[in-house]
Amino acid sequence: SLNSGITSNWITSINIVSNNIIITGTDYGIFKTVNGGNTWISANNGISIPIIKHIYSDSILVIAGTDGFGVYTSNDTADTWNASNTGLPQPISINKILNKMKL
Repeated sequence: SLNSGITSNWITSINIVSNNIIITGTDYGIFKTVNGGNTWISANNGISIPIIKHIYSDSILVIAGTDGFGVYTSNDTADTWNASNTGLPQPISINKILNKMKL
């Protein structure tokens, strides 16, 4: 099964980083595969809110928009996350992250 390990039926965003690495946002957080979707692992280290609205990646940089808790960024292909909300009003939901966004 190509969804082995994903514990959600509601996928909000899918981002293909490479042939084997895919990152997806769900209502239960972020999941990552490194083998083309054969197995998935939870990738929420540092994220405090599970509802992910959108995922964007530019190689190893991954940006996640959440429902009510702003933006999280990862500089290691979704292994760890940090809140990146300086200057944003709270609470804020991020529904779309534009391509070519540079932090």
